[in-house]
Amino acid sequence: MRIFSGAPIAAALLLAATAMAAPSSALAVTQCQGQVLRIFAGDGGHIYIFLKTSAGEGPAGVLTPSDPNRDAILSMAMTAQAQKRDVIMRFTADGLSCTTVTARFDFVGMYLEP
Repeated sequence: MRIFSGAPIAAALLLAATAMAAPSSALAVTQCQGQVLRIFAGDGGHIYIFLKTSAGEGPAGVLTPSDPNRDAILSMAMTAQAQKRDVIMRFTADGLSCTTVTARFDFVGMYLEP
């Protein structure tokens, strides 16, 4: 007893293989590089890390009290500020201006540059 026809299954497998082989689109994010200008802690447990770019002041990445990366990012920011090392802050918004001073709650990560 034949339950499935071979042609529809082959077509479905071909479609699935093609979809898996096609390159996935890259995540659209903005990364801003500069030095940590200042760090503010307060406002209900939020931490604001202000960035100074080569063009002047930039955005402030905001760490919420429940952010799982909070301690690691704060440690990196304090190290960068004390050693005058650059950081790269990552925001989920695409096309964000790195020279606009604004508090960004879409701050999702940071690199500490050598």
